[in-house]
Amino acid sequence: MFFWASLNFHIYSKGIGTRDAVLYVAWAQQFEQQGLLQQADTVYQRAMENQAKPTDTVLQQYR
Repeated sequence: MFFWASLNFHIYSKGIGTRDAVLYVAWAQQFEQQGLLQQADTVYQRAMENQAKPTDTVLQQYR
């Protein structure tokens, strides 16, 4: 699991997919599965700040 969270962070840090909701949802779900809800919340907030599309995808997954 740590690998996927690290991979998502690496992709994000390179500016790849920063406006794509799929990146943020996958990244946040990895944190949620590990019980790291604060980190998942931070990822969802970044998605909203960066206006990730489609917005509905982010809002449906954001718990």
